[in-house]
Amino acid sequence: MSPAPTNPSLWMNVTLPEFPALTQDIDVDVLVVGAGITGITTTYLLLQEGLRVALIDREKAAGGESSRTTAHLTYVTDERLHHLASKFGADAARKFWEAGAVAIDTIETIVEATGNDAEFVRVPGHLHTRIGQPPG
Repeated sequence: MSPAPTNPSLWMNVTLPEFPALTQDIDVDVLVVGAGITGITTTYLLLQEGLRVALIDREKAAGGESSRTTAHLTYVTDERLHHLASKFGADAARKFWEAGAVAIDTIETIVEATGNDAEFVRVPGHLHTRIGQPPG
């Protein structure tokens, strides 16, 4: 169990469906571990391909890291691209960035295709450094 945050995110108070724990063996093609936005999206895409999928999480769906965000999707990470490039090469850093863009595009496509009232909106993002800390 994750410790309760000092200032809980609004999304931690959203009521989501809860599912019972597995009590018997099941037969699936794919087991997805982690029911956050990534796991839920992965499960949806696998189901669209006709696979039998189980999605499990140690807590409730979207109850971990996904519940501790401001409900925005971004592919900007804590690790800057120039650090990724120096560690893994420019091509890998570019693929990392492009994969993030494809992931967000995919989620937007799912929202549109399912008629989900997710209020998906693209907005500008801004990256700030901490006060007194040099960028990068």
